[in-house]
Amino acid sequence: MLALAASMWACTKRAELEPMAAQPAQPQATAQPEPVKSGSTGRQFTPAFPPPPGAQVPIDDAPMRPREGWSKLTLEDTMPLCIFANHVARDNAQLIELVKPQKLEANVHLVFGVFGPWCLNKDCDEYPTLQCWMDSEGDTLTLHTRFYSFHKDTSKCTMDCLEIDASCETPLLAPGKYKIRHGKKTYTLRIPSTMQSPCLR
Repeated sequence: MLALAASMWACTKRAELEPMAAQPAQPQATAQPEPVKSGSTGRQFTPAFPPPPGAQVPIDDAPMRPREGWSKLTLEDTMPLCIFANHVARDNAQLIELVKPQKLEANVHLVFGVFGPWCLNKDCDEYPTLQCWMDSEGDTLTLHTRFYSFHKDTSKCTMDCLEIDASCETPLLAPGKYKIRHGKKTYTLRIPSTMQSPCLR
């Protein structure tokens, strides 16, 4: 799922989420899904095609290069990532501090929500863009994330954190155990279950 941020910016059994040995992810071809409307919020989540390796993220109305004292910044497959029961639960947690325990049912589409790498504020990051896309093969879900911005050199913002939204929807997940890969980390997830701490660390 892809979302662009403007510059103006449990209980049943507990989920098993265990770090495993890192394994290289094998890229899989994906089909373009239709946009999904999230419950009562009416927000449209626009699916994203996986960008080609090394491709820059297009940003509408962004300058070609950052102004003096700022640098281009791209981070891949390292973003904070949490799993939600549905799009409504994702909508209710636009900041990672707002994420609550999630009851994950079987045979439904679950949602992975991606968060910015730090507190985003226009004084530190201009034209931030966050991407999420997923490859699925059998019981393995491979998540890809990318963050891009013009970052003010050596800056760190801690107040008035802005929302930046990106989500990936899973296929229908039957009861069972699944492997989740994100960058160099691999986790095990059981469905159905209740996750007291639904963020992947």
